[in-house]
Amino acid sequence: MKKLSLMLSLFVLTVCASFAQVSNGPDQGTPLNAEAGKCYAKCLIEDQYETVTEEVLTRAASTRVDVVPATYETVTEELLTKEASTSLSVSPATFETVTDEILVKEASTQLSVSPATFETVTEEVLVREAGKAVSLTAAKFKTESEQVLVKENTNGLRAIPAKFETVTEEVLVKEAFKQLQVVPATFETVTEEKLVQDAYDVITVVPATYETVTEEKLVKAAYSTMATYAPILDLDGLISAVESGSNSYTTASGAVRTFTNDEINAIRSLIGSGARLSKDSNGNVYATLTETVLEKDGYNTLRVIPATYETVTEEVLEKEAYSTLRVIPATYETVTEQVLAKEASTRIEKKPAEYTTETVTIVTAPASEKWVKKKADPSCLSANPDDCLVWCLVEVPEQTRTVTKRVKVGCEAGWTDNGDDCTRVIDIPAEYTTRTYQKLASAATTERNPVAAKYGTRTYQKLASAATTESTPVALKNGSRTYKKLIMPVATYRNDVPAQYTTRTYQKLASGPTTTVETVPARYETRTYQRVATPATVTEVEVPAKYTTRSYKKLAANAATEETPCSQSMTLDNINFQSGSAVLLQSSYAEISKLEAMLKEQGGMTAKLVGHTDSDGSEAANLTLSRNRAKAVYDVLVNSGISASRLSYEGKGESQPVATNATAAGKRQNRRTEFISYGGSTGGDCNEYGTRTYQVLDVDAADSYTDIAAEYGTRSFQRLVTDASASSTDVPAQYSTRTYQKLSSDASVNTTDVPAQYGNRSYQKLATAATVRTSDIPAEYKTISKRQLVKAGGFNEWREVVCADDITTNLVQRVQSALNARGYDVGTADGVNGARTKSALAKFQKDNGLPVGNFNFETLRALGIK
Repeated sequence: MKKLSLMLSLFVLTVCASFAQVSNGPDQGTPLNAEAGKCYAKCLIEDQYETVTEEVLTRAASTRVDVVPATYETVTEELLTKEASTSLSVSPATFETVTDEILVKEASTQLSVSPATFETVTEEVLVREAGKAVSLTAAKFKTESEQVLVKENTNGLRAIPAKFETVTEEVLVKEAFKQLQVVPATFETVTEEKLVQDAYDVITVVPATYETVTEEKLVKAAYSTMATYAPILDLDGLISAVESGSNSYTTASGAVRTFTNDEINAIRSLIGSGARLSKDSNGNVYATLTETVLEKDGYNTLRVIPATYETVTEEVLEKEAYSTLRVIPATYETVTEQVLAKEASTRIEKKPAEYTTETVTIVTAPASEKWVKKKADPSCLSANPDDCLVWCLVEVPEQTRTVTKRVKVGCEAGWTDNGDDCTRVIDIPAEYTTRTYQKLASAATTERNPVAAKYGTRTYQKLASAATTESTPVALKNGSRTYKKLIMPVATYRNDVPAQYTTRTYQKLASGPTTTVETVPARYETRTYQRVATPATVTEVEVPAKYTTRSYKKLAANAATEETPCSQSMTLDNINFQSGSAVLLQSSYAEISKLEAMLKEQGGMTAKLVGHTDSDGSEAANLTLSRNRAKAVYDVLVNSGISASRLSYEGKGESQPVATNATAAGKRQNRRTEFISYGGSTGGDCNEYGTRTYQVLDVDAADSYTDIAAEYGTRSFQRLVTDASASSTDVPAQYSTRTYQKLSSDASVNTTDVPAQYGNRSYQKLATAATVRTSDIPAEYKTISKRQLVKAGGFNEWREVVCADDITTNLVQRVQSALNARGYDVGTADGVNGARTKSALAKFQKDNGLPVGNFNFETLRALGIK
C-alpha cells in the first residue's frame, strides 16, 4: 500500500492542473455537474478531527445493604356504618312587574331654508397703469492703491564655514633604538608625507534665480453708461412700422428706436384684438383695453326634502322563561366487606455479591491516512527545492490504551442485586376481619322542568330617510370695464464700457537658493627622520626615543549650510521620551539646544511645538500625552531664556499619522515632535511687495425713475355675503309605556345535610415495613482522551479553481496583498507566484480549513477577492 501511494503521489501533485478545462460532457475523470468554460481541480482537503475526553468505568458504583425489620403499632379507628347524605326542599321561582318606555317614533331633524344675501361693494379698478419717468446718472470711479507681489519669497541660505581646532601632539623624530658598544648602528634617511591639515569641504552659496514675469493688470474696471430711447411722438408711424414688419421706428427728429421681438409681438397682438392705442406727452404708449368684470356672485337656492318614516311591528317580551323543580330522595344499600386486621409485611435477607477482573483495550485515535510532502521529484526543474517535493499518502496506525475493569458477576436466581450485596424479600400475608354498613346508592337530586317565555307585539314609526335639502345653483352676473394698459414706456438702454488693463513686470522665483560643496583635499608636508636600517649587536644600551612638538589644523566640523527660517515646519527626530510618559531622555537636550540657539539668533521668529503619538492606548490618553510632551520641550526652551510670548504648544494625539500603526517602524515614525516656525530675520511672510494704482468702479451708471401713479375709477357690483343655507330643528323621538313580567329569582333547591354514622374497630397497622439501609460506594473511573476523525481529507473532492490563462499578474498581486494584510508574509507583492507565496497560501488554507491547492474560489472568497 505504501509503495502504491508513493507511486501515485507524482500524479496527485499535478491534479490541480490536469483538469484545468472541463469538456461538455462529464465522465469518470472529471467532476459531475461541471460547466463548460470553468476549471476544476482535486485539491488537498485536510483531515478534520475532534478530541473527545471520556471517563472509562473501572469499577461500577455500588451500595452496601443493612436490613431494617418491619415494626407494627395498634390502631383504633372509626368505621362508617351509614354514609352521609342530603335532604332537598324546593323554592319556586318569583317574578316582579316591570314598566319601561319603548320607542314609538324615532327622533329626526326638521329643516327650514334661509335664502342667500348680498351686499353692494364699491372698489377702485385700474383705468390707467402706473409708469416711470427716466433720468440718467453717469458711472463714478475712485482711485485705489494696493500692494502687488513684486518678488516671491524664498528661504535664503547662509554658509556655515568649516571649523578647525588646533591640535598639538608629539611626533616621532627619531625612533628608540639600542646602542651597541662594539658595532654601531647604521641609519638610512627616510622622507615621508605627514598630515598637516585634514581635508574639509568648502561650501559656495548659489543664490536663488528669478524669471521676469509680465502680466496684464486691471487699471480701470469695466462699467456701463445709460442712454434714453427716443420718445414716440408719431403713433401712426409706429403702427405702420410694426404692420410693415420693421423692428425699428424713426422719429421726426431722425432718431431711431429698435424694438425687441416681444415688444413687436405685443403691439401686433393688441392691434389685432381691436385695442385702441394712445400716447402721452412723455412719449409713453398706452393701449385702451375692455375686460369682463364681476357684477354679482353666483349663489345657490335650497329646497327642503322632509324626513320619511316606515311603520315597524315587532315581538316584545311579556314574561321571561323560568323552571320548576321536583325532589328525588337519596337511596342506600347494605354492604358487607372484609377489613384489615393486620397489614401484610416483608422480611429481607442479604449476602455479598461476587466480582471478577477483566482487561479491555480502548482506541484513543483511529487509524488514518494523511498527505505529506516528502519525496523529491527527480524530474523537477525548479531551483527552489521546496517546489520539487511531492505529496505522499502516509498511513497513520491507530493508537490504543489498556484499561483494567472490576466487573460484577451477579446474584443467584431469586436474589436482587443491591450494589455490593444480594438481597431477597420474603412476603408475610395480611390478616382480615368482616364488617357490615349502609352505603349510599344514589344521592338526593332534583328534576328541572323549563317553562317558556311569553311574548306580545308592538308597533312604532321607524325613520326611513332623514330630512335633507336640494340645492339649485344661480349663475354669477358679469359686466365690462375699460382701462388703459402701458405697453411701451419710455426706457433706457445700457452701453457696456470694457475694463482697461496695463502691463506690470515683477520678479518671480525660478529656483530657490542652493549650495555647492567643493571638497578641499587634506594637506601634507614632508618630514625627515632617522630610521634604523640594521640594529646593533653585541652589547645593548637603551637610548630613549626623541620627540618634538608640531601643530596642525584638525577638522572639527565640516562645512555645511543652514536655511534661514521663514515659516517652515520640521520634525525633531532626536527628541525622545520615556515610554508612556512626558519625561525627556538626556539625549534630547542636544536637539533642544539647537532650537534655543536658532530662536536666539532669529529674534523675530515665533514657533509652535506640536506633539504626536501612535495609536496604542485610548484616543483621549494619547491626546493628553502628546500635549504634555510638547509642553515638556516648551518648558525647557522657556527656562533657557526664550520668551514664552514667542512659543506655543499643542497636542494632536494619534489623529495625524505619517506612517502605518500596524508595524513597529511605522509607530516609531508616528511618535514625533514637530517644530513649526513663523517669521524670522526678515519678518512677515518674506514676500516683497510693490504698490500699483488703478481705477475701480465705485458707482455704476444707473437710471432713476420718477413714479407716475396709476389712475383708478369706481365700479359697483353685487358680492355674495352669505350663501343660501338650511337651519335644522331637532324633532325628539316618541315613546309609550309597556308592562311585562321579569324573572326576579329562578326556582331553587334548599339542601339539608344528613351526617354519616360511625362505629369503632382496632387492628394491627404496619408502622414501618422491613427495609434495607444502603451506603453508597462511588464508582471508579479513568479519564481517556480520544481523537476522532470527523471528516476524512485527501485529494478526494473537486473544487472550482481559476483557470491557468486567468491567473494574471494582477490576480497574484491581489492575493499577495491579502495574505500580507492577514499576517502571512509573502514579501513584496510582485505578482510572481513563487515558493514564498505558495507556502504562505498553503499555510493560510490549512489554518482556515480550506482546500489546499492553487487559487481555488473558496480560498479567494476567504481572502475577500472577487
